Amino acid sequence: LQAKLEAYRKVSQKVLGARALFSRDPQRCGKEQLASGVLILQANLLRVNPDFYTAWNHRKELLLAEQIAAGGSGTASENEPDPPSNATPSVATPPYPLSPEALQRELKLTSECIQKQPKSYGAWHHRFWVIGGGGADLQAELSLCADFLDMDERNFHCWAYRSHVATLASVSAEDELEYTYEKILQNFSNYSAFHYRSKTLERMNWQTDRDAKMARLKEELDIVIQAAFTDPND
Repeated sequence: LQAKLEAYRKVSQKVLGARALFSRDPQRCGKEQLASGVLILQANLLRVNPDFYTAWNHRKELLLAEQIAAGGSGTASENEPDPPSNATPSVATPPYPLSPEALQRELKLTSECIQKQPKSYGAWHHRFWVIGGGGADLQAELSLCADFLDMDERNFHCWAYRSHVATLASVSAEDELEYTYEKILQNFSNYSAFHYRSKTLERMNWQTDRDAKMARLKEELDIVIQAAFTDPND
């Protein structure tokens, strides 16, 4: 155990040291660190500790540096401008579309980290960030969410991620309401599903049909009443 702790400490120090150097000279250090395998070092560390936020943030910086060095990704549309050659990587900006290889690498890493720690803020946010660049199979992402919610129906990280994916995939509010209803029927105490349902209802366009809105709200009230009678002490 002591040897493992010492190995973890050494890798952590290397990752933190790389981040410190990068912050001083992003353009030069980005190329050097990509060539020296810092991404591999980070991945090994994150598989052990998915909540190492500095490693996730520095990883985003290196991914942006990688895309800038490549002159943009081949997955970008014809109308999408290439990143400027003198751009400074920043995790505050949306990612350029990752190359197919990088995209699959990051999805695989985050999947492994989420399986180890299903409520890791850093892992879910990194996956959220990665698919924002485009190129991901959004239906596969929705299926992944369904699998994780089958394991833990109240995982609010997964519900938040599903909301993001559903928006990107243009999933209708009605389809999402149907999904949440299925989860509620499985467990009326699933407050995460109720919360997601309430947010989904806000996406509905009620402006042109007040009668439809009132009918829907009555249906929702019936669901809540049914839940209350099923388990009044929850």
